[in-house]
Parts: sequence; structure tokens; C-alpha cells
Amino acid sequence: DRIVTSSPKNVKRVAKALVNRGVAKGMRQDIQGAIEDYTAVIEMPDAPVDHVAQALVNRGITKGRQQDFAGAIEDYTAVIELPDAPVDQVAKALVNRGVTKGSQQDIQGEIEDYTAVIELPDAPVDQVAKALVNRGVTKGRQQDFAGAIEDYTAVVELSDAPVDQVAKALFNRGQQRNKKGETDASLADWIRVLGLSGAPSEACVEAANAILHCVIAHPNQKDDDDVTAALNTWLTQLDIKERSARLVELLAALAEPEGEKVWIYAVRRLVQDWAKAPEEFAVFTLVADILDTEDTTKLDPLPPEQRDFALEVMRKFESPEA
Repeated sequence: DRIVTSSPKNVKRVAKALVNRGVAKGMRQDIQGAIEDYTAVIEMPDAPVDHVAQALVNRGITKGRQQDFAGAIEDYTAVIELPDAPVDQVAKALVNRGVTKGSQQDIQGEIEDYTAVIELPDAPVDQVAKALVNRGVTKGRQQDFAGAIEDYTAVVELSDAPVDQVAKALFNRGQQRNKKGETDASLADWIRVLGLSGAPSEACVEAANAILHCVIAHPNQKDDDDVTAALNTWLTQLDIKERSARLVELLAALAEPEGEKVWIYAVRRLVQDWAKAPEEFAVFTLVADILDTEDTTKLDPLPPEQRDFALEVMRKFESPEA
């Protein structure tokens, strides 16, 4: 605020301060204040083009979150058409405009914007990767499975692509290959997610979930052994606290109506054989035995708190009432 009010002649500093203040206001949920600060930069005489572009992108994002999709597209377009706008801001504007167009069912316009980023000279690799992943998702929804796989492969092979985007591309490519009946190829993609250094934990849990469902749906002893080894390799690289957290996330994701078979498999392969498993994981092993044998008397010796927890887990597998 001090720079904004005390340096009216230093346009660059004021513009930067306004953009930063707009970001801070947005984080505090002062949406109107954020938009006003971005607008002040956009309308400021002689404001540096990089700050104007950043303000337009940020205002477009803010408008989109307020469901003003037409206003968001207008701001993104202004960046794209702004003379000498920095390439990174143009790329962001194109990606965001593509996402917004997709939300408005303008599929052709969405794909065109992603393609423009991919073909934009000197576009930042993170935006190119994001555009390729997004275009792959859109192509897949349009039943262009070959095109989707091609885009995901481009991300996987893209030098210096962010690991989160590579993980998304591998997971999505595995999904597309699985739909085509290419079980080995899909498993290979999901296993690669687990082996990615720095892959987000949620991406690894998602891949592990897909792996387990695939193995149960397509029984094969070699796949079974390879998958168990890959999952345990992923888990053993984590410390006990992190490993416990990821296992709980995975078991929670697998606990769904008619999912007993996959859940039991996961417990027996990933929990029962874990020599240093925390004591609380013993309840999961017991629940797996009960689900397998339908012998609920095994709950009787448990303390009330553990018994209630076991019953809560078992209810996850019940079909919802019609």
C-alpha cells in the first residue's frame, strides 16, 4: 500500500505493487478489491506491458472463479492480442482460455487454444506440458483415443516437463490403453508413475488404485508378482509416517460398494506383509478376513473403539439404498 500511495511517478513499481496487492486481496477472499487492483494496472498510462499482461491474466482467473466466463475469456484474449506481451503470459492466457472455452462446451475453440500454446515459439515448458495434457483429455472425451495417447506421449517425452504433468500424462495414457484392452501397457504406465521421482502423492495413490483394479479385473500371475513388487518398492521408499498416510489414502479410495475383492487384495499384499506396520493397521487385516469369510464374530474380542472403526470400514462396501 505504501508504494501504491507514495510513488505515483514510479509507474513500474506502482504497477507491480498493485498486481501483488491484488493477489493478496484475492487470497483473503476480497474478490472485488483484487479485481479493482488488477483493473488499475490495466488502465494505468504507460504501465509496463508485462504487468498489464499479468494483471489481465489474474483478473481473468478471478472472473472465471466468479462464474463470469465471458469476462474471463475477454481478459485472456486481451493478453493474447497485447503487443509485446511476454510469451509466458500469452501461454497462460491461452491455456486458461482453452479451459474456460471447454467449460462452455466450445470444444473446437478449446483444442485450438491448447494447440496454439504447443506451437507457440519459446513457450514455457510447463505451459506446453499442461496444454498437451489438457488437449489429450479433451481428445479422449471426443473418442479420439489415438490422438489422446499421442498427446500424453508427447508430455512423457518432453524435456524438463514438470513431474506433476508427466504423472498426469502417464496415468491418463494408462487409462486410454486400458480402454483399448492393452493391459500390459496400461500397467506399465501406472507403475512408471510410482517410480517418478517427486511425483505428487495423490498421483501415486491414484495410480496404485488403478493398478490394483486392473490386476483384479485381469488375473495373471506375472502381473500379480510385478505389481506387488512395484507397489512395495514405492511404499518402502517412504518413511513410516508417509507410508502409513499413503496406505490409508489408498485403502480409503478402494473402500466402495462391491470393492471388497480389490480391498482385500491390497490389505494382504501391502499391509499384512509389512513387518513394521503400526498396530492400528491390524484392524484392516481383521476387516479383510471378515470380508473374506463373512465371520463377524471376529469383531467380538476388539475394544469398543476398534470395533466401531472396523464396522465403519465394512459399511463402506455396502450398496447404497435404492
